[in-house]
Amino acid sequence: MTDPLGVFEGSISGFRTVGSRKVVAVTIECPIEHQAEIARIAQNGAWVAVARLHANKTPEPGTKERRRWDQMPVAERAGIRCNERAFWDYLSVIMAEKLNNLVTPPQNAEEAAGMLRRCFGVVSRKDINPDKWEKFDNEYQLWLRASG
Repeated sequence: MTDPLGVFEGSISGFRTVGSRKVVAVTIECPIEHQAEIARIAQNGAWVAVARLHANKTPEPGTKERRRWDQMPVAERAGIRCNERAFWDYLSVIMAEKLNNLVTPPQNAEEAAGMLRRCFGVVSRKDINPDKWEKFDNEYQLWLRASG
């Protein structure tokens, strides 16, 4: 995928308005194996263009429409994150900072969910405050880029 122009291919999975800044945030999903190259290209603040690659291609009728990330309940988004190994490492870093002690990363999604609940001080992921989750998830994304 090395491209001197900085071109990569993905699919738009959603967008949301950011009223406080009067902008629209567009979410583009790409294969994870291209993460390093995309991070090199899509630096924060870089101006980019978006073009539809297949003008006449539309999703097949009867195929399940993917839900946008920002439209999923916090509990569902947290559940998806708890299945990501990188998120396990991130949780251990956050908990280590909170406890001022070393914390072993979770070994599975269930342990990650328990650590996440402790991190937010809730009994269930559905009790996580949406604004706090958004901040936490955004910090995770920044951490991913910095450590990737």
